[in-house]
Amino acid sequence: MPPADQMAEAPVLQMQSISKSFGAVRVLTNVNLELRKGEIHALMGENGAGKSTLMKIASGLIPSYEGEVFVEGKLVHLTSPRHASRHGISIIHQELSLVPELHVDENIFLGQELTETLPCL
Repeated sequence: MPPADQMAEAPVLQMQSISKSFGAVRVLTNVNLELRKGEIHALMGENGAGKSTLMKIASGLIPSYEGEVFVEGKLVHLTSPRHASRHGISIIHQELSLVPELHVDENIFLGQELTETLPCL
């Protein structure tokens, strides 16, 4: 059980009644998830249980779903990974598609490169 001060704190991510179908196949039905600052979670289940689908919704990869997503108490509809990133949500996928010509750090930040020069301090 989290400490009393964390229990009063609003979740940083809250997913309520999330449902998703692909055609006639229902992969998620009324799933709820709450994540608070400082918590560590493991999302486990059998193949096909919907774990990846839920995380793809949380990270904006799947913008079409039923239910509500709240980030720091505010209702949001995450429409892309870049949109989710602006809300502090990103996913490191289990199976990475690396670019062999790039260094490790360049692969980690691929797609998140700085687009403007920062002033020297």
